Amino acid sequence: MKSEKPFRSDAWHSITYVSPNLKELRTMSSAIVEQQPQNYSHLPQNNNKDDEEKDRPLDDIITECLHLCKPLLKHIHCVVVTLGKHGALICRDTAADTPFPTAHHSGHLPTRQHSLVSARYFPALGPGSHTLLGNVTGAGDR
Repeated sequence: MKSEKPFRSDAWHSITYVSPNLKELRTMSSAIVEQQPQNYSHLPQNNNKDDEEKDRPLDDIITECLHLCKPLLKHIHCVVVTLGKHGALICRDTAADTPFPTAHHSGHLPTRQHSLVSARYFPALGPGSHTLLGNVTGAGDR
């Protein structure tokens, strides 16, 4: 899977942000865990097909994401897990009120706290929710 390629070399040690979906997060975390063996047998496991994933309780999904993010957060400052219809989960290894690293502050990355995982869940907007968006065109996307 393409999401694990950077984790098969030392390239991933220079990554600041990643935004995998849950399937990609599993692959990325697995690539890291293979390099640093740990016991994850206590995690809520879901070996069901992707079609059955939608019926899984959100608390189980978030718990799995937190545990899968821990090995990544030893080197990556921020993991934004996209959860489809459920929204997104932002995980970091800093205090929740620490500013996010940006290009403007690239020389001043936050102090890493490897024993800490701060996470914030953002639910997806439901049907009928209307939000006025500005221009979301990315570089080169026209």
